[in-house]
Amino acid sequence: MAKGIKAGLEATSGLVKRLKNKDILFHVFFYCFFISREDLFITSKLWAHKLHPADVEGLLRETMSNLGLDYVDLYLIHVPFAFARGDDPVPKDDKGNVIVSTLF
Repeated sequence: MAKGIKAGLEATSGLVKRLKNKDILFHVFFYCFFISREDLFITSKLWAHKLHPADVEGLLRETMSNLGLDYVDLYLIHVPFAFARGDDPVPKDDKGNVIVSTLF
């Protein structure tokens, strides 16, 4: 199976670079190689600007929906601290300093 995955990576690397979409990459391997869900250990992560407790469950559900899954095996916290809550993955103040959340 390792040779098949390597061949698939080589064959799709140009497509993935152009699309830059993890969801499409997942579906390419899941459906093209006919791998069963039970044979995969799927990990996702929660970004530092989305660590607010009110955001976590919704983002996990969105990730699972995007991947067409009922569950992920491991959900990682991106870093051991939180950035300020919002849509900017690396929020900065007017001086260019990263804004860290004081929630925790």
